[in-house]
Amino acid sequence: MTATLETALRTLKLEPGRVYTYHVDDVWVELRVSGAPPVLWPNPISEEDIMLDPGVELTGRFAGKTVRAVPGVFPLPDSPKIPEDEE
Repeated sequence: MTATLETALRTLKLEPGRVYTYHVDDVWVELRVSGAPPVLWPNPISEEDIMLDPGVELTGRFAGKTVRAVPGVFPLPDSPKIPEDEE
């Protein structure tokens, strides 16, 4: 019979806010107990969280146009000026 981790944890008296450390075989296991599950999203999502304006058009007059790239000559950057060592 194999016990799941959840079943094994139910038998322990865990206190919220505590950190428990266990040595199992050759590894150390750290268990942090929180009082409630972390809240990832506010419920409901407020209007301040929406960053896209409703008037923004994602497709416009440039959608579907092809742009042809033409190879050209790119100028080399200026060489850096390195000061000489003073003795």
